[in-house]
Amino acid sequence: MEFKLDFPKATDVYWEKEYGNTYTASFIDTTVINVTYDSTGSLKYIEAETTVKQLPAALVADINKRYPGWTLVTPRVITDSKGIKTYNVLVQKDNMKNSYEVNYGMKCNFICTSPPLPKIVQ
Repeated sequence: MEFKLDFPKATDVYWEKEYGNTYTASFIDTTVINVTYDSTGSLKYIEAETTVKQLPAALVADINKRYPGWTLVTPRVITDSKGIKTYNVLVQKDNMKNSYEVNYGMKCNFICTSPPLPKIVQ
């Protein structure tokens, strides 16, 4: 995979070394995208923003059941090098004072919830 060939429309590219031996490019294509490579340049995963309307209905229904009255924001689709997709969604309540990240598998199966995220001060 060669970044410039795979993402020719990428703008505002920012590279960052992470976790000792991976490199992530954050950029704008049609949406905000993060692409992570290992130290040999092989793709590890692509993380792309999406909208709540584009999420599978079963996933949204499960989040609403687990977190009634919470707002779904910044949903992301994460695709690994084998094409396996997972979903990550931030849920917030009380004017963004409480928030969690919830993670689902390709078949909309619940995987885990992050610990409570730090409260956002406005």
